Amino acid sequence: MPAATSIVFSSFGVTAEVVIEDPARVDAVCARLPPDWQRADLEPRAIFTLTDTGTVLANGKKVTPLEGREDLDALESAVCAEIAAQAPDYVFVHAGVVARHGQAIVLPGATMAGKSTIVAALVAAGAEYYSDEYAVLDQEGRVHPYARPLALRTWPEMEQRQVAVQDLGGVTGRGAANVAVVAALRFRFGGSWRPAKSTSADGALALLSQTIPVRERPGQAVAVVRRAVEGAIVIEGARGEADEAATMLLGVLEDHNARA
Repeated sequence: MPAATSIVFSSFGVTAEVVIEDPARVDAVCARLPPDWQRADLEPRAIFTLTDTGTVLANGKKVTPLEGREDLDALESAVCAEIAAQAPDYVFVHAGVVARHGQAIVLPGATMAGKSTIVAALVAAGAEYYSDEYAVLDQEGRVHPYARPLALRTWPEMEQRQVAVQDLGGVTGRGAANVAVVAALRFRFGGSWRPAKSTSADGALALLSQTIPVRERPGQAVAVVRRAVEGAIVIEGARGEADEAATMLLGVLEDHNARA
């Protein structure tokens, strides 16, 4: 049997190792590592293994893929969760993010909340793509790209497929952006746009409810989120289809920029 391939890498200040027992799968694994990953010579704080039988291990413990998902999905999720939880100088929030002219729209929400769908609609409408999974906030509350391929689901099967932002006619954002709009939206089938403006405190709570390291680093998480929402427009409520919501959100962003 060929020797396993080991890749030690760093992402957002966290060093990890991935061991791939089947050399034919190295390229596929590399495509699932965090979008900013770089090879490193440091001691890894976490070790992930993809066995030749398709089992995923995280620090020796088996990772069970979600129903209908493949082993690479499980590996990607485990690696991303480690980075999100341990990044020392960043706070990761489950959220979709797009930006225009250095001003970001942040859409906090859990998995299956429709983040990717509305982010795709925003990108198709001309916004720069930052992420469909994480808002990565630095110590000043600015958001950085985590631009993996979008994970879009088909309807009604809900099967997931990865789509490059270029396939949507969009581009990836570069550098940090200020948080201009926080939109805590709930999809309502057959509904229409009904969000209302809310307070900065409500915006902070919406972000904190989706913040990864809030239990391990509560002081840092609260301070960073407060800085992020300062001066942002916060809206909450129901939305209808993604195209309509994208148009309305870009209008909210224009309102923010006009008053800044």
